Amino acid sequence: MLGVDADLDAARSGNAADTVGDLFGHVGRIIGAVAETSIVRLPDSVQEPFQVYLNGVLQRPGVDYEASTDVLHFPRRLAADRVSGWRWLLGAFGIGTYRQDDSVDVSYELDGRSHVVQLAIEPGDDD
Repeated sequence: MLGVDADLDAARSGNAADTVGDLFGHVGRIIGAVAETSIVRLPDSVQEPFQVYLNGVLQRPGVDYEASTDVLHFPRRLAADRVSGWRWLLGAFGIGTYRQDDSVDVSYELDGRSHVVQLAIEPGDDD
């Protein structure tokens, strides 16, 4: 049987009590994945006031993210896609593969000049 989750296939072959326990474990993994957070580290050159854009959309401090001294905390999982050689080759033949590909840009002024920097996304602390 072709399954989405190997744990669910294993659960289907067991007795009912094991199946329920495995299904609750699967739901826990889904909820855990949804509860993930992300952080973005600000370079030393970024000073307030600054604007944060996620995928080109202006984000609101205190609503869409929390800012500390040098880190932005996002309450959801962000991911930057890395295209492997195989996926690049498929794309060269017109076969598209699509995954989550977020980008975080920060716009700020330094010495009277406007700057925009694209920043790396890291997994956050889920404590």
